[in-house]
Amino acid sequence: MYTLLNDVQVGSAGDTLDALEGYMGQKARKDTGETYIRTLSGWVQVTDADGAGIAMPVSGSVQVQNSSGTISRTVTATAGVAKLAASDTIVGSGDTIVVQNSAGGNAHSGTPTITNGSLVSAKLPATTAMIDNGATQAILNFAGGSSHNASVVVASGVVSSMKLPTTTTFLDDAATLSIQNSAGADGHNATCAVSNGALVSAKFASTVAMVDNGDSIVLHNSSGTTSSGNSGLNSPAVAEVANGVITDVKAAA
Repeated sequence: MYTLLNDVQVGSAGDTLDALEGYMGQKARKDTGETYIRTLSGWVQVTDADGAGIAMPVSGSVQVQNSSGTISRTVTATAGVAKLAASDTIVGSGDTIVVQNSAGGNAHSGTPTITNGSLVSAKLPATTAMIDNGATQAILNFAGGSSHNASVVVASGVVSSMKLPTTTTFLDDAATLSIQNSAGADGHNATCAVSNGALVSAKFASTVAMVDNGDSIVLHNSSGTTSSGNSGLNSPAVAEVANGVITDVKAAA
């Protein structure tokens, strides 16, 4: 039961207080002892059953600050409830926030760290990284070896490419590679064989051979048979190689 008051009792309000009942500033007391006062927005409790005061909910313009007073917002409170603007929010340590690139994509969840009421960082998971344009990144082969550093190119928040130095290149299996002698001449194409990320060989065509200094070469006569019984013109002959070029072929004695 509520009793309407104005210094002295003026009447009964029944078991409930209608929001529009009474006039501004009028008091009401519940039969259990609590006291209420009529405000613009309705009835508000101002004492408990023992008569101890209860702060009235704030209404109107209020300033909200972080714990260190360095960040503030002016908001409008209604009956003790203050709502932030749609562009502001409340973030607590340990919450999850979405971290995006400059284009608003490539979203990853981060964990914020709050110190003295300020957001000081947002930590990504251990399996997620940020990389800057121009950063150096190691590139490994399939087996995790043969590391080479590349320069990262980032545009619109996305890694668009990774550039190797001018002295480093990629080779695909079955790619064609020009192989030259030590003088940088007499180039012949070879077919690359790549396995587990490593160049294992480069094969010449069946009509091309490599000759080392001192290699033996079968010497034939004009009829196509192995030369023998000819003083100083017998097989096998020995190749002499200098500066990547066969300089002569010496027949056996």
